Amino acid sequence: MSQQPNSNTPAHAMPPPLERGKGSELIAIRDLKVHFDLGGGGFFDRLVGGSRVRRVVKAVDGVSIDIYPGETLGLVGESGCGKSTLGRAILRLTEPTSGHVLFRGQDLTLFSKIPAWVNLAGLAWGGFVWVVWLMPLARRLTGGLNNFFIDLLGDGVRAALLTFLSYTGLSLLFALAAYYAARGIMKAVARHRSEKGMRELRRHLQMIFQDPYASLNPRMTVGQILAEPIETFSPQRRRPRYSRYVLVALLAVVLAVVGFTGETDGVVRTIARILLGFLIGWLVGLVGEKFSRGRKDMDPTVVDLMETVGLSPRFVKRYPHEFSGGQRQRIGIARALAVNPDFIVADEPISALDVSIQAQIMNLMERLQREKNLTYLFISHDLRAIRHVSDRVAVMYLGKLVEIADARVIYDEPLMPYTKALISAVPVPDPEIEATRQRVVLEGDVPSPINPPQGCRFHTRCPYAIEACKEVVPPLAEIKPNHFAACIRISPEQPHIESVAPGDAPGLRDAQRVIAT
Repeated sequence: MSQQPNSNTPAHAMPPPLERGKGSELIAIRDLKVHFDLGGGGFFDRLVGGSRVRRVVKAVDGVSIDIYPGETLGLVGESGCGKSTLGRAILRLTEPTSGHVLFRGQDLTLFSKIPAWVNLAGLAWGGFVWVVWLMPLARRLTGGLNNFFIDLLGDGVRAALLTFLSYTGLSLLFALAAYYAARGIMKAVARHRSEKGMRELRRHLQMIFQDPYASLNPRMTVGQILAEPIETFSPQRRRPRYSRYVLVALLAVVLAVVGFTGETDGVVRTIARILLGFLIGWLVGLVGEKFSRGRKDMDPTVVDLMETVGLSPRFVKRYPHEFSGGQRQRIGIARALAVNPDFIVADEPISALDVSIQAQIMNLMERLQREKNLTYLFISHDLRAIRHVSDRVAVMYLGKLVEIADARVIYDEPLMPYTKALISAVPVPDPEIEATRQRVVLEGDVPSPINPPQGCRFHTRCPYAIEACKEVVPPLAEIKPNHFAACIRISPEQPHIESVAPGDAPGLRDAQRVIAT
């Protein structure tokens, strides 16, 4: 399953690991940003009374982290902090605004970028079309305007001027049309090539979606749902294209004309009719392969997948609405496993399930990870589930990572006040301990990602915030070995914020290993 990075990969695509002693990373994320432009700030917006300021939702804003083979990285945070957007951006289901996502050294974000040569090629081809075809066309269209303007104005000079302006305007219009049309065609070709490259990697990168019902096609049976990715990514799959249908149909028409025309020689007619019969049979076979799915339902691989996730093969003909929520999520897991992926993003896979079903799904995912050496990014707001399944935990707040550590360490010795508040919100099953423990209650709501606070984004709710927190953006720095936190009020020498002197910011003066800002 292991694969060495391409030696031709650019230098920026082979970053050093962020953590010591972890080995080579499977997924490396560097300064990843996902911003959604809501518009505003333009002339038309001001004219109609809209927003005078351009609004941008900074859902993910500068995330850097590594995910290692065979581990489960838990991603936690409040609703709206950007967890799901980060997971989707890693798989390029949501296009990143900037940054890099590397899978085994191969930058996935490069597949979404249009090369610079596209604009140059569009300019060159548009210019060629303009000079060769469109300028003569503009000259012919404006050729009769001079006499029209002379009759209308009675002045040859002004008529000539208007004719020249008409020709110039029409030529410029044709030039712009030629450029944008040529550039659009070049972009479509480049996008097709990039999507083809990304498609080859989709087999290794899969996702388990949050809603187990909305992510399944209600018009397809379970067998069809599980067979679809197998067919899509199978190297032996013959993918019939519609252009093939058109060519076969045109050839069949030609043969029909030749085979049933009285003026054609008898031997030629006989050969044409035989070939026509073969073509019709082939076309029927292609259409049947495209639209007939009953044979795929009982594919041995589909049956094995259903047994792997604990579903009976006799359910293969059933539709998603005939299953419970836990069974639907098992179908979603089976679909993700259908192509033997290396990395799976599990986007809150248990949030819509009952507690007893949650335990079953988590145990299933752990068993599959051991058997198939899977790597998970497990996204959840349930810290109990994260603690149960994760090897490491990353805490996210308002588009940024604020703490990263091993799961046991981050639960026993959290450093960030935000992490402490999240952990204190988890109830303890012991009534005596629950009655005596002191919970950390945060004041206020999460700020809007459209207008995040300056400096530390958590300072508006942090009980330990000082004036410097409003001005300095804290870097995600190593406070303890492989334990990273984004807070200027702690440092390797003073890791516990409660013991730091009031108003002091040791993180500003102490040297730390920074991995993100």
